[in-house]
Amino acid sequence: MFLHLGNDISIRLKDIIAIHDYEIFKSGPNRKCLEKAKQEGRLVLAVGKGQQEKSLVITRECIYVSVISPLALKRRSAMMIGIESDQDSGIGA
Repeated sequence: MFLHLGNDISIRLKDIIAIHDYEIFKSGPNRKCLEKAKQEGRLVLAVGKGQQEKSLVITRECIYVSVISPLALKRRSAMMIGIESDQDSGIGA
């Protein structure tokens, strides 16, 4: 299953390590993490022109910046995990 992050970018649910509020990473030591990922080419912007960054989705390979709120992404991922487990158990099939 995939999670849509906005701006035509989707990632596999099983690749997600964490979903955080972007505000936490705008300053201080967390900012260095974003700067390093950007320098290494591992920062992916799922943000269109004029849109505001709301969340970070962290995987082993990349850090994605999304316009969708962390709460909405977490709810979507939980819903998708529920659908996936229902399909695995034969429920609804």
